[in-house]
Amino acid sequence: MSRLLQRYQQQITERPIRTYAIQAATMFTIGDCLAQDVIEKREKHDFSRTLRMTVYAGLIGGPVVGTWLTFINRAITIQNRWKAAFARMAIDTVFFMPSIQAIFITGISLLEGRNLQQIKEKFEASYVKGLTNACRFWPFVNLFGFAFVPHTYRPLLNSSCSIAWNAYLSYLNQQAILCTQQIAAPVKVPLSRPVAASE
Repeated sequence: MSRLLQRYQQQITERPIRTYAIQAATMFTIGDCLAQDVIEKREKHDFSRTLRMTVYAGLIGGPVVGTWLTFINRAITIQNRWKAAFARMAIDTVFFMPSIQAIFITGISLLEGRNLQQIKEKFEASYVKGLTNACRFWPFVNLFGFAFVPHTYRPLLNSSCSIAWNAYLSYLNQQAILCTQQIAAPVKVPLSRPVAASE
């Protein structure tokens, strides 16, 4: 185990972006599989949906989150451990959390081939709900990470905890798709007015 951690630390030091991308892509893939097969209990797995989540995580989500955690560790230089942890957690919650939620919805929507109007509808259907639930989950994970986990391993902690969160995100994204499809569904108008019995 110690050799494995040393190997990980070497990779995160020498090739941080690639490491962030690989670990996030792996966790997002697991999360989407859990969402489809355990939460939604789909009869047939949607592999294109899983691929979109994997591509988003590898190209956007992982590198962005990993870079942010490195930045915030360097930006907050308070020596007291708990004061530093609370400061980083507060900044992350106020500034980064709303941003990464928006980046996720936009990125996944573009991979799905949606236009601006459809992306707007998805925002209206899922952004507030997703952000609200994120505020109930990630501040506690981040506070633990900022207080007890060495900064080198925080992206790994984040990715590990994100398995459950990514399952939720994938489920939320699918619910938003169904919602926007219902909004876009045309209303069927009868060709002729039904005749009342008294006529």
